[in-house]
Amino acid sequence: MAFQEQGKGGAVRGAILEVLRKHDGNWVSGEELSRILGMSRAAVSKHMRLIRDAGYPVEAMTRRGYRLGGDADSLHPAAVCHGLGTRLLGRGTVLHMESVPSTNMEARVLAERGAPEGSVVLADCQTAGRGRQGRTWLSPRGGVYMSVVLRPQCAPQQVPVLTLMTVVAVVGAVRGLTGLPAMPKWPNDVLVHGRKLSGVLIEAGLVVDALDYAVAGIGINVNTVCSELERDGMRAVSLRGALEAHHGTEQPQLPRAGVARAVLEALEEAYELFRSGGGAAVVARWKQLAGITGSSIRLGRGDAVLTGKVRDVDDNGWLLLEDESGTVHRLPAGDILDG
Repeated sequence: MAFQEQGKGGAVRGAILEVLRKHDGNWVSGEELSRILGMSRAAVSKHMRLIRDAGYPVEAMTRRGYRLGGDADSLHPAAVCHGLGTRLLGRGTVLHMESVPSTNMEARVLAERGAPEGSVVLADCQTAGRGRQGRTWLSPRGGVYMSVVLRPQCAPQQVPVLTLMTVVAVVGAVRGLTGLPAMPKWPNDVLVHGRKLSGVLIEAGLVVDALDYAVAGIGINVNTVCSELERDGMRAVSLRGALEAHHGTEQPQLPRAGVARAVLEALEEAYELFRSGGGAAVVARWKQLAGITGSSIRLGRGDAVLTGKVRDVDDNGWLLLEDESGTVHRLPAGDILDG
């Protein structure tokens, strides 16, 4: 596994974290760290300060040394990949940057250079995050911004199913971690109590008429302060904020490493469902979670608004909407305006 971090010293800090992780919460002396890593104790101390500044719960005690506590509010690969229960995702290149225009852009570069399936790009914030149709996705610090390189053996027409697949994964991860009633919103959003928690953006690379790779981009509001944020006219919510509302008490910062790890594990499970059962299996799971079939909705398509009843979502992820005249429209995307 390739651990990469933006800035000087990233490899050294990754090595220090690996040593602390291997000691499983036990104390490691500064002298032992100095010996293992081949550096002075002063250098160890300097890097340890930077590690703590990055959000890792490192304890220090005179004559005992250092030890690593619980999970970290950090997206460093050493934090995300420690204990990761996957066989594919997160097992290739794992790249972390503090700030990046777009994790999808970085992941596409990796994919086009031949990066293996399962490679991951993580960032603490994005300066040019994107949603569907070129919309801006605000990506302040406190969130999880992640893109995963996939190389599915499927036709380009099935790319919309990959969106539903990724949404299924995020919903499952959020429900499993927090117990919050996360729900899919067609085609690429995750809501909690009607507010937007997460968005997904799938971008594909084609060779002639065949799919070469797909990048699954995921943005999740975790500890984000989002009371003033708007997402396509919808108020946003963070995991921390939703938990505070649910429990009625102030909640501590959530460890973003654990959130990212849970999403990768859930995405691998959903990807296996797609590879074994195809689009039909993924869509069936998405419909089970969304409960949208039979609902009356208003759907925005550019300047037009369609009103009708959802008849189904087909095996390629397209919405089948029956209007008031009985005409069924097969739609690849749109904005559901109610809820």
